[in-house]
Amino acid sequence: MPAYPWIIIRESTDYIVVKPADKNEAIKRFFGANADSYSRSQSHESGKDLEILVSELRLTGGEEVVDMATGTGFTAMAVAEKVNRVVAVDVTSEMLEKAKALSKERKIRNIEFVNADVTSTGLRSGSFDLVLTRRAAHHFSSVTGFIEEAKRVLRPGGRIGIVDMTIPEGDSVEFFNHLEKLRDNSHERALKKTEWLNILESSGLEVILCKVQEERVTFEAWLYPVQPDTLIAGSCREYLLGLDEENSSLIGLEKEPLSFIKRRIIAIAAKKFS
Repeated sequence: MPAYPWIIIRESTDYIVVKPADKNEAIKRFFGANADSYSRSQSHESGKDLEILVSELRLTGGEEVVDMATGTGFTAMAVAEKVNRVVAVDVTSEMLEKAKALSKERKIRNIEFVNADVTSTGLRSGSFDLVLTRRAAHHFSSVTGFIEEAKRVLRPGGRIGIVDMTIPEGDSVEFFNHLEKLRDNSHERALKKTEWLNILESSGLEVILCKVQEERVTFEAWLYPVQPDTLIAGSCREYLLGLDEENSSLIGLEKEPLSFIKRRIIAIAAKKFS
């Protein structure tokens, strides 16, 4: 049986159920249907995690950059004015079209767009100084595959910058991943900080930075772009309110109004000189 057998998407005013052929199809369905909503997301455009990442990268202006799983291009655009060139990669063509439109609207001319999977970009080996991915790795079917592709396209000494949601170390039953899958069936798995450290170090990378940013979010803000009056929203609300005391405390759940703490990993690692 396929790992991602069902996904619910919105077409016009109706919700329909489709059966994607594979994981990438599930991603394309969800993000293709919600590309316009993501292009208007203030959190994706100017979240604190983006500010921290760009600051910690200490860009010099001459970098050649790849932004993998760029979505509607907010991370690519944030670094474009600070580097020489950005190649923005995404598997969903509708997201890339929104990214192109936004960059044109903002008169950003040093971004190129590539429709490809993050594990097989087709980019030239050893030709980039920096690979980025932000708020996307929890969708990757193979995080290690992404890391290996990033290493392949990087020059020796080049760096990988990662931002992604992370689950609490004490989440032994992975209730938070289950919650994310209720909202978005293309969600694969958010990793713990210790797992990220292990993957990066096991891949032969030198970890420069690895920290967790916390942010309290309302239920409605977390749910976006899913609308709060849908069956999906109802299922998510019911699941949150049904958490036991231990797991509720792990995310600082508050019920009136409904909100919780969302955590994001911010990591930077370098490809070692051989």
